[in-house]
Amino acid sequence: MIKLGCEKCGHVLHLKDEMAGKKGRCPRCGTSLVIPGGSRMSATSSLSADGSAIGGLLPANESAAPQGADEAGAHKGRANRQLATPTSEPSCLHPAAIVVIAVAIVVVVGALMWTFVFRDTWQRDNYSTIIAVESDANSLSAKGKLRDSFQKYKELEALVKGKAISDPELKRLITNASKEQDRIQKLVQKDLDREQAMKKETRAEGPATTASAPAPAPETEADAALREKLKREIERLSFADIDFQDVITFLREYSDANIHVNWHALTSAGIEQTTKVSVDVRKITVKRALDLVLRDVSGAAAGSESELCYVIDGGVLTISTKADLAKVSAPTTSPVPTTQPAKRPEPATLSPEQLFEQGSPAVVYITVRDKDFKPIGLGSGFFVATSGLIATNYHVIKGAEFATARLSNGATLFVEGVVATDPNGDLALLKVSGGGFPCLKIAKGALPKVGATVYAIGNPEGLENTFSSGMVSGHREIRPGLTYIQMTTPITHGSSGGPLLNVSGEVVGVTTSGRERGNLNFAVPVSDVSALIRKQGKVKKLASAGGGRFDSTDTEELDKAWSAMAKKDWSTAAKILTDLRRTQPDNPFVWYSLGVLHGRLGNHDIAIEHFEKAITFKPDYAGAYWCMGYSYERLKQYPEAIEACKKAIAIDPDCAIAYRIMGNAYFELKRYDEAIEANKKAIAIDPGNAFAYWSMGNAYCELKRYAEAIEAYEQFLRLEPTGSWPDDVRKKLPRLHRLAGQ
Repeated sequence: MIKLGCEKCGHVLHLKDEMAGKKGRCPRCGTSLVIPGGSRMSATSSLSADGSAIGGLLPANESAAPQGADEAGAHKGRANRQLATPTSEPSCLHPAAIVVIAVAIVVVVGALMWTFVFRDTWQRDNYSTIIAVESDANSLSAKGKLRDSFQKYKELEALVKGKAISDPELKRLITNASKEQDRIQKLVQKDLDREQAMKKETRAEGPATTASAPAPAPETEADAALREKLKREIERLSFADIDFQDVITFLREYSDANIHVNWHALTSAGIEQTTKVSVDVRKITVKRALDLVLRDVSGAAAGSESELCYVIDGGVLTISTKADLAKVSAPTTSPVPTTQPAKRPEPATLSPEQLFEQGSPAVVYITVRDKDFKPIGLGSGFFVATSGLIATNYHVIKGAEFATARLSNGATLFVEGVVATDPNGDLALLKVSGGGFPCLKIAKGALPKVGATVYAIGNPEGLENTFSSGMVSGHREIRPGLTYIQMTTPITHGSSGGPLLNVSGEVVGVTTSGRERGNLNFAVPVSDVSALIRKQGKVKKLASAGGGRFDSTDTEELDKAWSAMAKKDWSTAAKILTDLRRTQPDNPFVWYSLGVLHGRLGNHDIAIEHFEKAITFKPDYAGAYWCMGYSYERLKQYPEAIEACKKAIAIDPDCAIAYRIMGNAYFELKRYDEAIEANKKAIAIDPGNAFAYWSMGNAYCELKRYAEAIEAYEQFLRLEPTGSWPDDVRKKLPRLHRLAGQ
């Protein structure tokens, strides 16, 4: 069959194959048609009863019917064609089928929209919230705030409940959070069950039990087992502003010891379950940790009847007040172990092993860096007060922009500032935040005798906690009024500032210098340290103030970040600091470091945001304020820069760099007199501040006070003789001399 369509009216003809190549006319409109050879119809196509093509083809000499003639026949012909050729025009679907298909399409499109649009939108909108809640929960758990951490995990659980999470990072995070939540729930419940059991035992014994308990029997096997549990060394926890009850929960869980607290007696003494504890218990035994915790909680009550003590009896360690334990202990029993045991004669001599074990936790490794995070000094130091006072050499911290002190357990403390210095005696006192630090006892009396055995603990060439021995070789007067101890104990680079100890573990000097040739080593007498402690003044803040504390793992990461910044490897530094921000979201120094990083990159608007975040966690962060002032100045937002620097100066009146930044901002605002005054204050604090002289010279030039400008520029050249800025000043000076009439 041949299928042919009229180009004029669109009428479709179906013709036999034998008609290929012939001519004819369209039966509808009369248009001449030439039948090509070719297109075959399917075998199911119908023919008319006489075998001719459906629709018919008029011979070429036959005219078509007039327009509008035989209307009924035309309708009949169209009906026949529709019935005869179903393949040309498909029939319509049933209305019900159309409704079903439409509903199915809506359902599928809705599911796809939820899967690929709305669900991802929910994840995107809540991503930062989920991360923040999980980070807070981890932080609280790491600090020992178990109940607070559990509540945060519950908050996270409620946030993601019923939500389909597709992001792999969020999936992993939520899975880990769920496991940690279960662990903490079991731990807290176990502790609550133990407390309930103790309360039931107390009620069963009756009210008179506390007042008249039988005398404890000689140590049993259970008591010995408990003491062994208390010898277990704690690895990684530092309590900082933690509830007392959470600390007890941790110690119970860590040692598996049966610890009972008489909360009734403690409450009567004014000590609650929520009383805060701040002590460092890393790398010490559970017993030592318990001693420090009870001492911290006792506070001003130490030495009184309200002081907290503990006694071991029947395999149970009971914590209560000294007065309460005195009631339950018979007069014939052995002394009750307390946080401050009864004084007994100290051994005249400690073994080297004992001396190192006692002294090394109080020794720190000090690293000093400049404003570009490059190390410019390292040495040793040691705690002379539990409040965080560290003694070291002046030459170790000279020129420090910021400094850190690493403990023997690997944790890092950020130095808040310098309390006192004695450049002539080469001594300095530093302050770190926190409390409960192990400190060394300072010896009293005259210098150690020549020939006496002495020991040194330090960090030579970065080899931390190196222990060496020697003897006193002599007393050398270096200059009038200054005598050094000469000894054979070797002192090399990195050991400076460490303690020199006698055989009783008391500090007799501060190691300061040594020469390998001739084994000449010297130490400053400890009496000079005592004098410096007595005259300590206000803390002179360093840029490291507010850094808080990092554990050993985070310390390694921080060192890598600093090294990357010193090498200007910004991407590596940014990645490390961003990871640290997740593990320590409330540490102001992490935010400060990120601000400094963005400032180095010229992203001053982002830097300002990070400095503001640092100030949120530490409102008295002077370093963050003046850095923010610098970023404002670079953005030409001079009033904001001045305001930020004023806040830095209000916190730290000796902040010379804040005065200098403020002077530059005043200059740009054409407030030249104020610029001069600000730079003068910077110079009064730091006479070596070359660029304060340069800025002041610029202001004098604008005021046409040329003689004073010349004097300021000459001071600048004395302090900063080389570089592009000094070259520009030298070119300017001849003209200024002419203007000044010289």
